[in-house]
Amino acid sequence: MINSTESTSTRPYLIRALHEWCIDNGFTPLITVHVDANTQVPKEHVKDKEIVLNLSFDATSGLKLGNDYIEFKARFSGVARDIVVPINRVVAIYAREKSTSLKTPTPPLQCKRTKLHLLQPPHNGRNVENRNRYTKKISNREHKREIK
Repeated sequence: MINSTESTSTRPYLIRALHEWCIDNGFTPLITVHVDANTQVPKEHVKDKEIVLNLSFDATSGLKLGNDYIEFKARFSGVARDIVVPINRVVAIYAREKSTSLKTPTPPLQCKRTKLHLLQPPHNGRNVENRNRYTKKISNREHKREIK
């Protein structure tokens, strides 16, 4: 039996679950990725060390949502590319059509625990400075709720 210090990260399971939810509801699953040397993405589409990738079955071929990597083939500007994203480089997964997202802080390379932030911005269209956000933080058996 695996004890709590040896358990696997929840990050890949949560990514797969939200991806499945998006597909089941007809939404387009997107991920935001922090790009580094271990991330194989088209560098010309990277802005501020981040890239947004469409994980729908229409946009990808051979999609594999593994425990360590997300791998697939996709076309960028008409050119087929092999994409490899380490799970710990995924910053957020969300549905293009919805405002709910699952955000994960960019972890250090040897992160042992996953912290998740569930953000639900209001639908009133006001600018970011005026928005109130509900944040639920999960870390080391401590549950906190904050209103910012």
